[in-house]
Amino acid sequence: MGCDIHFFAEYREDALSPWKFLPAPGSACDYRYGEGDPERPGYDGHSVDRRYLRDWFDERNYVLFGMLAGVRGDAEPVAEPRGWPADLCPELEAERSDIEHTPCWLMVYEMQEHFARRPEHASADFETCLAEMVRVAGVGPENIRAVFYFDS
Repeated sequence: MGCDIHFFAEYREDALSPWKFLPAPGSACDYRYGEGDPERPGYDGHSVDRRYLRDWFDERNYVLFGMLAGVRGDAEPVAEPRGWPADLCPELEAERSDIEHTPCWLMVYEMQEHFARRPEHASADFETCLAEMVRVAGVGPENIRAVFYFDS
């Protein structure tokens, strides 16, 4: 059985601002499933009880998972898993109910610094994802936080 990541992002204007949800680009409404989509888990044919947030990154990469949180890979993690942030944005609060294991958060600059020190952990797709998060948010990597967990 494989392990997957659920990888979301938040940003803030500056160190004193509250965290805001940073939706991943690429789909209508920035959700995994549209309303009434029969592929949406739990869809009963007529009601919409919940909208699912779209992940920023969903590639199965065990070296990367090890680097992010010590999950499945033997790479040196950026930091030990930190759990959910205390000041999580409202849009991600609902994700807490879906969690299977190893909730964590990392600042984008922490991941970038880790890649610079340990280039063997780098993933071109993931580094592109981080750069896109910075571009979309319009703030520096010190003001973007990735919030993620895993399922298996």
